[in-house]
Amino acid sequence: MLASILGGALLGIENDMRPAAPITGLSTGLYLAEKGYKVAIIEGARVGWGASGRNGGQIVNGLNASLQTIKKRYGQDTATFVAGLVQEGGEIIRERISTYDIKCDLKKRTSLPV
Repeated sequence: MLASILGGALLGIENDMRPAAPITGLSTGLYLAEKGYKVAIIEGARVGWGASGRNGGQIVNGLNASLQTIKKRYGQDTATFVAGLVQEGGEIIRERISTYDIKCDLKKRTSLPV
């Protein structure tokens, strides 16, 4: 985190945002760059190092609690909302794969029953 906060200033990089390079930081940086912000990705080791580098790369439409459990506890509207968020996350990944022509073994999506 400290490298993320100080990194740009230490390197003389002028930017609006300096996320670190795990998956969430890269995703945030890309999103902000697409919106026109100047972004510098700062990482203490190397991009993809650590847990992000050990990620299997699956788009998993699963949750700790099943959608049926969420529906039972919180109602149909909440279960439908949560299912939509899960699907939206996968769609963002698929859009980026297409937009940036990322070479990977992307499989066709399946729907979540709610």
